[in-house]
Amino acid sequence: ETEEGRDSDEGPQRTVRIGKTFAVGKFTITVSEFSAFVKATGHETGTTCWVWENDDFSVRSDRSWRNPGYIQAGNHPVTCLNWNDAKAYVKWLSKSTGKNYRLLTEAEWEYAARARTMTPFWWGSSISTSRANYDGTSGYRNGPNGENRNRTVSVNSFEANPFGLYQVHGNIWQWVEDCY
Repeated sequence: ETEEGRDSDEGPQRTVRIGKTFAVGKFTITVSEFSAFVKATGHETGTTCWVWENDDFSVRSDRSWRNPGYIQAGNHPVTCLNWNDAKAYVKWLSKSTGKNYRLLTEAEWEYAARARTMTPFWWGSSISTSRANYDGTSGYRNGPNGENRNRTVSVNSFEANPFGLYQVHGNIWQWVEDCY
């Protein structure tokens, strides 16, 4: 409860038993991967996007995964998707590969991201822009100030966690199956 930056809807920390093994992609779904899905299915994502600009979240009608408001390469994480877009993507992926894919549960995501640690980040209690992509212009937990890139970066821009997963902290928000 004393973790800096913790919101009132986060916690309390609980012990969770995950009953089945599961696999996780080591990278977030990229622009190129999502583009292949849209091309194959004709899926419509809409023309609005939640964005963080000028220290505020707002819905922008001129933004989408094709144009989030900054330049992205094919190996950047796809942005501006809603939960239904994410669900449609994993359904298509399952059908096209013959394997079962789904969104992780919140508990599975936390376990995978933290890689068996009890700290806010898999490497410890503080964060820096040398380890993750976020607005680092004001330090976290008395940590150093860093940069604000104002855009996403390639899905493999930073070191992987001990489970081999990249960018589980920062870069974009992740959709999960069960709750926010």
